[in-house]
Amino acid sequence: MNSYEARLFSVDAPTSNLNDSKSLPLRAQREMRALLGLLREYHIDSYYHSHRVAAYVNYFAAQSRVSDEERVKLVCAALLHDIGKLCTPLEILDSPGKPTLEEYEEIKRHPQNGMYLLSDVLVEWLGEHSSGILCHHERWDGTGYPQELTGEKIALAGQIIAAGDVIDVITSKRPYKVALPYDDAINALRKYAGTQFSPKVAYSFLKLDCINPDLEDLHDSLKSCMAWKPNNQPISQAGRSHTQLAGDMRVAS
Repeated sequence: MNSYEARLFSVDAPTSNLNDSKSLPLRAQREMRALLGLLREYHIDSYYHSHRVAAYVNYFAAQSRVSDEERVKLVCAALLHDIGKLCTPLEILDSPGKPTLEEYEEIKRHPQNGMYLLSDVLVEWLGEHSSGILCHHERWDGTGYPQELTGEKIALAGQIIAAGDVIDVITSKRPYKVALPYDDAINALRKYAGTQFSPKVAYSFLKLDCINPDLEDLHDSLKSCMAWKPNNQPISQAGRSHTQLAGDMRVAS
């Protein structure tokens, strides 16, 4: 365990406030807001899902000894973890039934598409945390995607985002499923620790009892550290519509 991991898993540390506006460079802030704005226009459910996942990750990191700057980067990676779904056809995202094999293969491309959509500025600023976007569907036992990585080969950010992702999927309503109780999410973390999830991450989430995140607290934290301004207006800094992005940047099969 390196020094960063040691601080992250020291959950007895006091919560830090994210109040350093210099922690997120202006260009990275602008480009991240542009991408999230496109996701909001394209698929509102994925947009809100990303915020809920980021809330879990935010709470996890807030209770750790990780620095404010590292916490911001981890939360931002969580916000962007499903940005690759800009390249997934809406009829697949909103399908009321189980996806076909062909549709599932299309869905499995979204982590790679997400990395492709990130600008060099965002990748450079996020650093190792950008790997969370690529790795959040990897499984501890190597049966995940897109690279079938195993154990510690999975980026730590990916391990953490994966847990937050599954918690929200279980407890949220989807076109193909009803929302299940929070106890089901807790049981899933416990049951699949060491197969689907990193044991350290799963048990740390359980120890924190962070199954009921405060989304307002997440937004307040983001506002204080990067002048976060959630709004309903299209953000067009990227210069192209989401349909153009999806058409131009889809990762080839």
